[in-house]
Parts: sequence; C-alpha cells; structure tokens
Amino acid sequence: MSLARSLRSQKFLLMALDTLSLGIALFLAFFLRHPDIMIKRSLLREYAFFFPSIILIWLPVLWYFGLYSGKLFKVDELFNIIKACLLSLLFLLGVAFFYRSMSFSRIIFALFLLLSIILIKLNREFFGFFKKTLFTRHLWQKNVLIVGHNKMARQLADAISRYNLDYRVSGYLQADGPQEDNMQGAYNRLGESAGLIALLNGNGIDEIYFVGTVPKGEAMRRIIEACLEHNVKWRFIPDFFKLFFYNSEVSTIEGIPYVGVKGSNLTGFGLFVKRILDIVLAVALLLLLAPLMLLIAFAIKAMSKGPVFFKQKRIGYKMRPFTFLKFRSMHVNQKDDAHRELVKEWAAAEKGEKKLYKLTKDPRIIPLVGRFIRTFSLDELPQLLNVIKGDMSLVGPRPCIPYELEHYRSWHKMRFDILPGITGLWQVSGRNLLTFAEMVELDISYLENWSLFLDIKIMLKTPFVMLFQQAH
Repeated sequence: MSLARSLRSQKFLLMALDTLSLGIALFLAFFLRHPDIMIKRSLLREYAFFFPSIILIWLPVLWYFGLYSGKLFKVDELFNIIKACLLSLLFLLGVAFFYRSMSFSRIIFALFLLLSIILIKLNREFFGFFKKTLFTRHLWQKNVLIVGHNKMARQLADAISRYNLDYRVSGYLQADGPQEDNMQGAYNRLGESAGLIALLNGNGIDEIYFVGTVPKGEAMRRIIEACLEHNVKWRFIPDFFKLFFYNSEVSTIEGIPYVGVKGSNLTGFGLFVKRILDIVLAVALLLLLAPLMLLIAFAIKAMSKGPVFFKQKRIGYKMRPFTFLKFRSMHVNQKDDAHRELVKEWAAAEKGEKKLYKLTKDPRIIPLVGRFIRTFSLDELPQLLNVIKGDMSLVGPRPCIPYELEHYRSWHKMRFDILPGITGLWQVSGRNLLTFAEMVELDISYLENWSLFLDIKIMLKTPFVMLFQQAH
C-alpha cells in the first residue's frame, strides 16, 4: 500500500468512526430527552429516518475544516470540530424546516450538538492513541529508505514521520554531489547511494524514494532488478520538481501525468456563485449605506471645492485597466510624487520588517472629513459601484496603481488572475504594516485557497478592522 493510499484508508476509517459516533450522539440525545424510550419508539424511528441527512451534512463539513487531514494540532482540531459541528447544525436546521411531517425538538438538537463535539473529538484521541501504540512498536509499519540528502529529502522525511504512522523512515543514503546534508542528525545515515543494492539484502526496506538525482542507464536497471527481487517499491521525485515544490499540483490527462504550478481555485461554478453574491450584497449595502454616503458627499462639498468622487486608473483582472472610484479625501490637483516614493520604499522592504507603509500627516488631505473617512476606510464605499459594474469584487486583492507595476516581479502578476476587491486577506491581516512581498503572498494564497467560507470570514472580519485597526 502506498503512502497516499494509506492516508486515504485512515481518512475513510475515521469517517466510519464519525458516522458511528453521530449515530450514538443522536440516540443518546433522544434518550436524555425521552428516558421512556420504549413508549416513544415511533418518534425514535422518525429521527432514525432523518439520520442520513445528518451524515450527508456532517461529514463534508468535517472534511472542509481539515478534520480528516491529520495535520491539525490538538487545540486547532478542537476549535475546528466546534466550528464544523455548529455550521453543520445550521445546515441541519435548514433541512429540518422542510420536514413538515414531524416537529423536531430543540433540546434534542442542542444535546446532539454537544455530544457530537465530544464524541468526534474522542474519536481522534482514540485513533491517535491506537496508531501510536500499535505503530511505534513497528507492528505493521513499512520501512522507507530515502536516497538523497537535500532540503526536499528532509521535507519528505519530516512529512512521513509527522503525518503517517503506517511508515517510518529507516534512514537515508547520501546522493552524489556537493549539496548540503540536510538529513544529518535527524535521520540515520546508512551510507552512500552506491551501496543501495547491498543495503536491500536483509534490511527489511519496503519502499525507496529517490529525491533529486536519479540513477540512469545501467545503474538504474540494476537497482530496479534488485527492487523486484526483494519486493521493494520505488518512487522518484525528480530534480526539476524543486521548481514547483511549494506551489505545485500533479494531475493526469487520460492517464498521462503532468506537474504544473497551481492556478486560481476560483473557477466555474465557484466564480458564478461569487459574482452573484457580489451583486446581491453590493446592491443591499448601497441601499443600506445610502444615507451615510449622502452625508459624506455633502461634507466633502462643504469642506472642499471639487467633485465628490475621486477617479483613478487602476489595473484589474488580467491586467485590464478600469476606472476606480473613491470618495475624494484630498484637495484637487494634488501631485502623487510622495506616494510614488513611498511605493518604491514599500516594494523594496524586507519581509517581516514592521513599518508603517502609508503617508501620515499628509497636507493634501481635506481637514476633518478627509481624515475621518480615510481613518475608517469610508472613502472606499463608492467601490460598491465598481463591484456592480463587474470591475471589482467585494473580496479580492488590493487594486493595483499603474506605477506600482514598475516594481512587480513575474510571479507577482499571479494576483491579476482574479478581480480586485474592496477588502481581502491583506486588508484584514495588517494592511499598512505588511511589506509588498507579504501582501502579494497573501493575495496568491487567497487565489489558490479560495472558498465561499473564506470570503464570508473576510467580510465578517472587515468591519472590526475598520473600527479597531484603523488605516492610520
């Protein structure tokens, strides 16, 4: 069984345990509410009939929150179980609304929620204890040998050791070449790669991973023959894969494998749902905030001569220019030299350098009203019109000013694979205190990991950032 197949088996076993636990939780919740269970048998049958709906809701939500990945720390795991169960219960209540034939007890649902959280958490504790007890004694474990000692070999060894107790790293062989030994001190060095065939004889090796340099020609033929003779499986991670290691995906077309860089996770139906959500929420927010926006417009006209709106060319989806709208917070006909210089400094900043990347005490700002709407990001409200028009989204990367492109590297342009947003990961993660590189990394992370839940989370967090983490 391969590493990937072993992980899948563990996930399905855990899903089966969760299904059993949810059934027990529902029965216990019913029993606690109706101790006279024999009298209420007909009602119990109706809840049992409803149980498949619970499974169809609960398991996908648990999967979504990473509870079958095996990569969560215990505290994160508990919080994710609570969030997953709460969200599942909300969906369940929505489904229950359409069951007109019976009336569901709120007490039973509340008890079921509590019991499901406890039992699902106990599942993971029991499952982890069982694996550690069984596999750390090397029962049924398969021994993995890694041929290579570069950084990628170390990451592979760490991943096997941390996430997959079906396998253990017996050791490694140093590959040919001058590369730094990243495995030294953490894993057993069993010799040089030239001694691989001799090592296979009687050492209980089940799988070999070649990382980086792969033997060629006659040497490779002899290794394959030795592996076949000793029933050892072999796998390769070629040297070119390091180019994609942090940002790659492996897929197939009609059985033909290929490796490529991840693109946007926002495609197809997800893109359609996001656009519908943008239009509905943008229209609703415009109607709700219309009195406030009118008040801001009157204040701008009263405090400064010129138009209410500030219009600027920005770079959007697929690097197409569009007209960007804001409430004007500065006096008219102001030069942007100071901001250009700040952008240059921002783009050159080192990652992790905590500094304010925004002009402060700017004399161009309109007194009182200009500073107020910038502090609480109220100058951004007209961008709801950009959202309705289709130039922007409610959530997405920060819209790019044309002269910022001078400082872009090739990989930075990945952020143009999605509509820019009024708010986004950058805006709710420190905005003016983050460097340019950190902003781009957050934008690309959003692009690759987009989900409707992530958008909702960012939108819910945005008002708190506006009120309590002002834009300085």
